[in-house]
Amino acid sequence: MSDAINELPKTYQSPTMAPFCKDDEKYQIVDSLTIEINEIESEMLKNFYKDSKKVNNKKMKEFFNHKLKYPTYVEGLNYIFNNTI
Repeated sequence: MSDAINELPKTYQSPTMAPFCKDDEKYQIVDSLTIEINEIESEMLKNFYKDSKKVNNKKMKEFFNHKLKYPTYVEGLNYIFNNTI
């Protein structure tokens, strides 16, 4: 993405909003940035799922003989969502 940014002309306003910026230049810049952002997102997702681990809390609950207030992440997130300011 830094290559695309470095290719932009020096200006004190948004290059895509500048009155002298040709439409084909605007859309070319937007297209190249969109492609780069999608590649970054894909790489981040790949890394996230590569390092992701499924955890089971059954053994912990049996060992401590404890019932969790929010047994699943869904219930925990719902509580947080419904009880925020």
